[in-house]
Amino acid sequence: MNFQPIYDLIDWLQSFKLGGGITLFHVVVAMIGLSVSISMLKGLLPDRRKKDYMIDVICNDCGWVGQVSKFTKVCAQCKSLAVRMVRPEEAEIARKRQRARQK
Repeated sequence: MNFQPIYDLIDWLQSFKLGGGITLFHVVVAMIGLSVSISMLKGLLPDRRKKDYMIDVICNDCGWVGQVSKFTKVCAQCKSLAVRMVRPEEAEIARKRQRARQK
């Protein structure tokens, strides 16, 4: 395997001086390190966005409130197909009512 073009590129980056002892090679390595760090950090943090394929529903049989896939539309608690879609505001109100009933 011929690595000579890569070595030539590294030599050219090291010969291009920006000032203060910093070369273009330092800038490229710092940018690569920064992009790898950001991508690792994004992988570790939880995704706070609501998934596009999830919808808020209320089960007509058991009264469960939550999110299900818009492709299956099955209650997670009783496995019933009798769920109806609601707006997120209505789902939050129904969740509060459900918590109050449980207390």
